[in-house]
Amino acid sequence: MPRTHRTGGLFLIIGYLGVVGGTVGSIVSSWGFGYPENTVYQVALGLGIGLAGLACWRWTVAHRASELDPTAVRGPTRWMSAASLVLAAAPAALVYQTYDNHRQFERFNHQGTLAYPHYRLIMTSGVAFTVGLLLASCGYWILSNATGASNDASHSSIASNVSAGSD
Repeated sequence: MPRTHRTGGLFLIIGYLGVVGGTVGSIVSSWGFGYPENTVYQVALGLGIGLAGLACWRWTVAHRASELDPTAVRGPTRWMSAASLVLAAAPAALVYQTYDNHRQFERFNHQGTLAYPHYRLIMTSGVAFTVGLLLASCGYWILSNATGASNDASHSSIASNVSAGSD
């Protein structure tokens, strides 16, 4: 496997771990409030992102190993990169909304009786989810610029034959 595949794959794995961490943090922060739909939402979102990423990764690796043009992978992989980048705006907006709500609660609550439950956990899970999607976006972009292993080998064998023939 070429080095760029490993780098892109590493970004994708770390990014998905951020998505999983954000999902778990969000579920834990809302667990005691009796909102099972939040759990379903978070699990479905995390699994959907993971399955889409796995499908793109498998397609990319399988397509690069074939005899077809390796540049044909660039388009779909860059679309996945763009989708991850755009999708990162959703948890980022929720993190900002949570921050703004917490700031408003503190401003109008002079006695400190209002508590924002699990504020740090909510903020951390939102940031982890956002950073995970941004890392996944970088990983897809790196993969879109990678060359196929079979093509690298054929290019190097052609280059060695050309240099051997010129002697």
